[in-house]
Amino acid sequence: MKHIVFLLAVTGVLSVSCKTKKSATIIEETVQSAPPTTRQQLSDRKWKLIKMGHHESLRYDIFINFSDSSFGGKAVCNSYGGKLEFRKLSTIRLTGLFSTEMACDGLETEQEFFSTLQHIQYFNINGDTLWLSRPEPIPPLVFINVH
Repeated sequence: MKHIVFLLAVTGVLSVSCKTKKSATIIEETVQSAPPTTRQQLSDRKWKLIKMGHHESLRYDIFINFSDSSFGGKAVCNSYGGKLEFRKLSTIRLTGLFSTEMACDGLETEQEFFSTLQHIQYFNINGDTLWLSRPEPIPPLVFINVH
């Protein structure tokens, strides 16, 4: 009887182990980089922020650029940057945000931008317009291509 219980326990562990390994493989296959054309659309351009949150028009210029593994630009007062990770189609993660520490009149706008940027999960490009958003019902950051 002990042997039967032991065999059932081992079989259950192996079954869970195989399922976990299979699930990890499926997740790994699903979480692939964005197709090159999408990356290229994002990376080969300079983007200017035109809408943030409930601000229909911005008083200050804010720009962002992307490469294969990083992002950066010029905000109201400071230059900034960080790491870019493509997860799956139209899904990104921006981490390690850093910036210079100059003070100026538009610092509140810049801080709001940085705060929003750290929570971005999705991007969408339609022509010369880029939307960066997150899952909550918060308005996206909207940019236009200027280069």
